[in-house]
Amino acid sequence: MEGQQGDVARKVLHSSESESTAPTSMSDILYLINSYCSGALPFDIVRTLDDARIAFVRGDIDDALAAVDRTLDELDGSMPGYRDVIALWLFMGSVIGADSKRWMAEAADESVSGSDALKVAALCVQSVEHWHSGSLLQGLSLNRFAVEHSHDVAPVWRVYAYLLFAKKLSDLHISHHAHRVVRDLDNLIDSTGLHMLGALPEALRSLLHLQAGRFDQTIEAASKAVRISDEHDSAFGVKLALSVAATAHLALGDRDRAAQSLESFHARTDHYALLDSAARVTFAETALVAAQEGPRAAAERIRAKWHLLNTRSVSLIEDPARPAWLVAVARRAGDTDLAERCLRAIERLASDNRGFSLLESAAQSARAASAGEKPELTSVLDFGADRPARPAAAADHRPRSSETEAAAAGPPPHEPRPIASLSLREREIARYVGQGMTNQQVAKQLDLSPHTVNFHLRNIFRKLSISTRVKLGPIIAQFDQPPDFRAPSS
Repeated sequence: MEGQQGDVARKVLHSSESESTAPTSMSDILYLINSYCSGALPFDIVRTLDDARIAFVRGDIDDALAAVDRTLDELDGSMPGYRDVIALWLFMGSVIGADSKRWMAEAADESVSGSDALKVAALCVQSVEHWHSGSLLQGLSLNRFAVEHSHDVAPVWRVYAYLLFAKKLSDLHISHHAHRVVRDLDNLIDSTGLHMLGALPEALRSLLHLQAGRFDQTIEAASKAVRISDEHDSAFGVKLALSVAATAHLALGDRDRAAQSLESFHARTDHYALLDSAARVTFAETALVAAQEGPRAAAERIRAKWHLLNTRSVSLIEDPARPAWLVAVARRAGDTDLAERCLRAIERLASDNRGFSLLESAAQSARAASAGEKPELTSVLDFGADRPARPAAAADHRPRSSETEAAAAGPPPHEPRPIASLSLREREIARYVGQGMTNQQVAKQLDLSPHTVNFHLRNIFRKLSISTRVKLGPIIAQFDQPPDFRAPSS
């Protein structure tokens, strides 16, 4: 390996004709070395591919993809390194959603054995396609296979597989495993010198902080991701970080900074915005419209930007209250057709992916909103739907019972409602919280994110007509039925 990387390094140092695509730092050179092809290619081909890789990491996807297209036209399928060039095309093409059928057919060729870059790239592309078409289990499984196959290929392909896997785990709020994969990704980037891609772990951490309700840490991690990317003149990770930062600012009630993050997101036209980042930004912008212009304008925007909301994927439930929030905004606007469309989206996603309790919980909350009830939890987007933004200093992310929530729930009965009104998952969480566990401890015990625990805890408070966690202990003690608290077999 050292000899091969040494040959690549010597070629890299003399490879570029264009100043705009010439390596300008050691991180550029290490990026090219860690993207080597598995077979020897002619020098002029290597130079073209290196130019394409640098253009790609700078954000010039059109020139990069065109260069790889030209290279493939010049190569014979039997040449060493040919499959790696196809893998590079698939990687770049996946960013802009290019038609990959021709090259995916090459990846399916069984005549070539081994765990090569093309197999990894093809598995990643397939996983993304399934993920965004709503086949979540299939998408997750294919991504796991990509991670397993990536250990025998160039480090840049391992980064690609790990990045997508961490993102899927975080989308599903499987935070413990997501943190572990992000840590592995960070170690991989550090050990191989792929600092060009160093913004990616921080951007992913910002998302995990957001889901856990740690909004200040969210913004700090997002800012670090942007700084790292700017230092290395890289287009990766920035728009993910900015979209997450905008949502965190909304959660803190800071509309001005949310708007600044969104403006910066759109201003960086040479940076990549994958489907989930575009959806997150669209949700945030719709929330600002709801705050500034009212629900009717927000409903019009939901209709106009529906194609960007990525409702067939778990972008819809990154915040589990998001579907209910969409339904509630549409109802406030008097747009019953849109409310029904929003409800169908989450119900379809839940139906197509049975066994994901978070999806069913989100669908249940959306059904309540559709029936005219107040949503069972407050989305971070709801800061401006029907009430003014609250100052950041007043933010309290613990389960709370506001006067509005109490009024919507009606007067509390003299005795708590029976625990039988809780779902099995709610009973599990209620029991642990009643024993004195924190949300973080419950999340670790049940392999959930703290945000998900908070989601269920709000439902528990509403159903039992209580407002503090200390009241759960006596209720659980009174109605505790051990068999009911067994975890589902799934």
